[in-house]
Amino acid sequence: MERHSRTLAFAASTKRIVAVFLEDTKVVGWRLSRKAARNPKDAAACLKSWIDDFEPDLMISEDPVASHKGDHVKTLLETIGLMCDQADGLNVRLPRRQVYHDKYEEAKVLADKYPQLRTLVPRKPAIWNSEPHDISYFEALSYVEHLRQ
Repeated sequence: MERHSRTLAFAASTKRIVAVFLEDTKVVGWRLSRKAARNPKDAAACLKSWIDDFEPDLMISEDPVASHKGDHVKTLLETIGLMCDQADGLNVRLPRRQVYHDKYEEAKVLADKYPQLRTLVPRKPAIWNSEPHDISYFEALSYVEHLRQ
């Protein structure tokens, strides 16, 4: 039986860490954890579980050195990188690129390419409201797209 390419892409924000899992070019799983975003210890435990469950060949995340995010998120990104370094498979860290007007436009474009996540595309909130959690899945997918270009 032929083994498919297995990619696990991560994104982190102040209140969540997400993972999107692809076999070849099809999204077959996704996860979100608020607990993992509390501290590096919780992040490491959650990430190890996801990596063990999905058994990826390739892991992709944001490069904490190039990140414009705050210190807490950079620490989470460093933890993601360390956990991926300890796993079997290739670990790639990329800078976050802004190709679209905003992340909501990016989510719509990525949902057209990955219809499995179409129902997760959030509406852009009013400026006084919090960012929807589901937007982070599309950030993770953006790293997959970045690597493929």
